[in-house]
Amino acid sequence: MKNLIFTSLSFLLLCSKGTGQTINSAGLFPTIDHTSKLTEKLDLSLYYFGALPKFETSPQSNEKNIAPLLLYSEQSVNYMLNNNFSCAVSYVFQRENKMNGTFANENRIHIQTTYKKSIAKANLKFRLRFDNRFISIEKSDYRTYNNRLRCLFGFDFPIASKKNNLYVAAYEEAFFNTTAAGQFLYQENWASIALGIKINNANKIECGPLFINWKLNNFDWHNQYYAQISWVSSLNFSTH
Repeated sequence: MKNLIFTSLSFLLLCSKGTGQTINSAGLFPTIDHTSKLTEKLDLSLYYFGALPKFETSPQSNEKNIAPLLLYSEQSVNYMLNNNFSCAVSYVFQRENKMNGTFANENRIHIQTTYKKSIAKANLKFRLRFDNRFISIEKSDYRTYNNRLRCLFGFDFPIASKKNNLYVAAYEEAFFNTTAAGQFLYQENWASIALGIKINNANKIECGPLFINWKLNNFDWHNQYYAQISWVSSLNFSTH
């Protein structure tokens, strides 16, 4: 357990190293992650979360903010190319609280490819995702389109327990804007490590810290620290 705690802290500190301190937020991050296997090759995935900051600080203020920072819904169709590679297309709606009385609504279509590989007891995952982002600001005429590339590396592995139902899962994802409208090439980073428990063959619960940072300008970042709890579920409708 000591090694697990040390690994968790080291992972998050490495991901946050070198960031500025313009704004800091902390709160809860409830997540639903569901997959339905429709056929041997075809899956349907649903992914929903809310980022619920309990407080924020900035050079101009130090105040509580209990409004959701992000509300996110994603629906995906995944196709297995073989045992290791898959591809997917997804529709996303995201509502972002800009913390100044306005909201940004984003309709997004992304395509992605994922490679998975098992080595010993560990499962490795590498994903490339290309986002097409259609963004509007409420109560204004502002409309824009931009795109970005996202690179994710993740892993999970079991840990010893009486019921053999515990595991550790972690990932690191970097976001790179690929249009001038995105302003900064390296724009965003997400890093997570969680302790998971298998409830049964169809349901798991994962709990752990999640660190997110957004680049605000050339020097400053919005750092976000969350306690994430995820319900991970799966159903199998395939006939084989």
